[in-house]
Amino acid sequence: MDAKFTEQFLGVRERFRTLELRMEQFEVRLTESMVRLQEDVSAISRRLDAVNERVERLEAEMVRVNQRIDGLSEEMRQRFRVVNDNLAALAA
Repeated sequence: MDAKFTEQFLGVRERFRTLELRMEQFEVRLTESMVRLQEDVSAISRRLDAVNERVERLEAEMVRVNQRIDGLSEEMRQRFRVVNDNLAALAA
């Protein structure tokens, strides 16, 4: 009876050891996956920073172009006023 109990105890102990080894292997794989995931997130963050910088430069350039276009449109309006005034003077 004592030998049977010892044999069952050793069987349960081996099962626990197997379970412990499986958990350790899972933890190692999980840790490796987390490291890769963290590296991927860091790479995405760097790329996003670069894209953000490019967008900010693009926005600044768009503002500059819009200001130039506004200046050009004002200049064209003034020139057409002068042309209209000259035509009106000639017609009178």
